Amino acid sequence: MKPLDRYSIACLLMVGLLFSGLFPASMAAKPIRVALYADEGTLPRCLDSTLNIISKVKGMEAQTLKSQDIREGKLDKFDVFLLPGGTASGQRQSLGPESCRILTEYIHNGKGLVATCAGAYLAGKDWNPNKRDIEVINSEVNDLDHWARGVQMVECEISGSIKGQNDKVFSIFYENGPPLVPSDLTTLPAYKSLARYRTDLHSPEAPQGEMGGKDAIIAAPFGKGKVLLFSPHPELTEGLEPLLIQGIKWAATPLKKNERLSWESIFGKWVPGRN
Repeated sequence: MKPLDRYSIACLLMVGLLFSGLFPASMAAKPIRVALYADEGTLPRCLDSTLNIISKVKGMEAQTLKSQDIREGKLDKFDVFLLPGGTASGQRQSLGPESCRILTEYIHNGKGLVATCAGAYLAGKDWNPNKRDIEVINSEVNDLDHWARGVQMVECEISGSIKGQNDKVFSIFYENGPPLVPSDLTTLPAYKSLARYRTDLHSPEAPQGEMGGKDAIIAAPFGKGKVLLFSPHPELTEGLEPLLIQGIKWAATPLKKNERLSWESIFGKWVPGRN
């Protein structure tokens, strides 16, 4: 038998290491690293619930960051930045223009943004034209003057068709999140509606029909990166945790050329509460 050359021996060793599980950790699949914003304006219960959900997912790690951490360059090592629920004005103030600029570049260069409630206010067209620090998706808030709509479970309906699913309505916890509509930012592509509100909440003095039929979950590319907004709270709704996790996984993957966005492409065929 002809003796093996060095190349053949090396190949056999690599195969042996592969099947014995002895590859070094650096060669194993890297976990998805998620940075959660934990500065002024973020509600502790939204932050804690999100951290708890991510901690139970194999292959996913989470760490909290403050605005100072972003300015110090610590965001770069993360795949996804997550803006939890809270107050949009408080989060914007604590972020400040510099952190917003860094975050915008971070997403544009190929990373992901996932935002719930307050973050969904922040990521679209700013309601204050003098402080338009971060605009990464072509959305705006409908009927902003009457933002205090209520706190309760609401019904949403998945936008578009899902093969094999006729009932696309699900319930989710809501706490004054923004009813989202397309905006007029000419530098950004149109977003994709993933789910719309069926429930129409409003205060007694506010007009009817300004929430029902408006978008609740939307997604869009931004440069080489991805943006996913939840107006309601999947992290505070028992049984809807997979929406948040699948959304993070989608946002963490590189944007494909001509990628078509839909509920199925991000969350699969799963309808919350149905299967």
